[in-house]
Amino acid sequence: MPNLSTTPRIARTDLRRAPGSPPREMIGATLLALLVNAGQLKATPLLSWAPVDLTILLGALVGAWAILALLTQPSRLAPAWPLFLLLVVLSLSSIEPTYGDYASTKIVTLFSVTAVLMLSPFLLLQHREQVDAFFSTTLGIAFFAAIFTITNPATVADYSTRVTFDGTNTIGAARILGAGIVVCVVRAIWSDSTARTRIAYVALVPVLLWALLSTGSRGPFVAAALAVLVVCIVAVVTRRSNVWMLVALVAITAAGSVAADRASVDGSSRILGFFEGARDGSTRARNELWIGTTELIPSQPFGVGMGGFSETGVSWGAYAYPHNIVLEVFAEAGWLTGLLLCAIMLTALGRCLAQAKTSGQFLTLGLLVFSTINAMVSGDINSNRLLWVIMSIALMQPRLSAAIPSAARDIK
Repeated sequence: MPNLSTTPRIARTDLRRAPGSPPREMIGATLLALLVNAGQLKATPLLSWAPVDLTILLGALVGAWAILALLTQPSRLAPAWPLFLLLVVLSLSSIEPTYGDYASTKIVTLFSVTAVLMLSPFLLLQHREQVDAFFSTTLGIAFFAAIFTITNPATVADYSTRVTFDGTNTIGAARILGAGIVVCVVRAIWSDSTARTRIAYVALVPVLLWALLSTGSRGPFVAAALAVLVVCIVAVVTRRSNVWMLVALVAITAAGSVAADRASVDGSSRILGFFEGARDGSTRARNELWIGTTELIPSQPFGVGMGGFSETGVSWGAYAYPHNIVLEVFAEAGWLTGLLLCAIMLTALGRCLAQAKTSGQFLTLGLLVFSTINAMVSGDINSNRLLWVIMSIALMQPRLSAAIPSAARDIK
């Protein structure tokens, strides 16, 4: 039994240490984190001048880096077989005649960028430094997104004070910021860093929260809050809570009140109003989409084909997908594919819960909860990029943990 009389500390051997040159080992992980957020970053003034689409460029670089890793150690892809199988069955729903430009783009993106995001983590995130570099880059992107949102906000509409950073929408910006909050909170509580570093993580939370509340995007806010709650509950149940958890939660509560006061009026009131039962057109539209999709699925055992949801009559207005990844896959790819996706998601969650012993594993759990909730309320199969990467990391958890000496895996 670990000694709980003093403040617990996560062992430094969080994941396997990468051999060779650390900078070279971390390049792929950094590129992967940039690819996850490329859709929101490429239209910013800092990057919009580039002659090449950022998603295509980063996708090619990540793919090339993964192929180099595959050539040196082909066995790394062995744990990826569930995602390989998912891609195979999804391809069966993509051979029908397409329904239009959205369907064509969706299929091409699925078997290029999304496939890279599914499989490359097994090749690029094998060691502690690599996984840590991915999380650190995610936090760095969130920090810069917060600074841009606060210092150079782009208003959503003339009649609203909701803002985002230039080049993206409120949901995209809020997802980046919410992921950063999860990283900060988990590292502040369960990292092996010094007290000064932990305080720095806590100090970043109000900045990220201020920007997130200003967007008025409810899904990422709720997802971040629930992710932190789940991680804290798991920590208490597994007796890995510590005094830093109490300090961080108190600080976050205080930061939340300050951030809500500083954030845009429309943004913070839209989010806080959601908890008071307020519903707007966006909420009602999603409810209608979800009800209509659940009524459609029983009559389509093989699905309507990838990208075909907009032709079913369920979709209306600007909605070409049901804004729920599980319903989307069931409706477009059929029952078997939907059940396979659910099995993969539940397996990933189960492995995270079973392996929640170290800082990196707590962070994987938190980001899995965060990205899963987001995927259940917004976006399509291709836009939920973080989910695919985190699920891949989760599926690797037993393999990563097996390489750590048993004495080092426990909290000291």
